[in-house]
Amino acid sequence: MLRVAAGRGEAKPTKRHGLGLDVRALAQLYAGFQSPAALAQLGRVEGSAAMLGRAAAIFAGPAPSMADDF
Repeated sequence: MLRVAAGRGEAKPTKRHGLGLDVRALAQLYAGFQSPAALAQLGRVEGSAAMLGRAAAIFAGPAPSMADDF
C-alpha cells in the first residue's frame, strides 16, 4: 500500500489493493518510463480507471532522459 500526503509517500505490504502491480512495473512507473495507462494496456497493472488516474497524478513528471555528453 502506498500512502501519499503532503508530498511524501509511505509504502507498506498489504493484501488488499486498489492498484495491483509487481516491483518491475512499479520501477517503470516510478522512473517515468511508462504511464499507469500504458502499463495497464500491457497487462502489468490492474486497477479501476479512477485508481489509474490517481497513480498518474502521483507519478506525474517529465519523461526520463540523459544527455549524451560524457
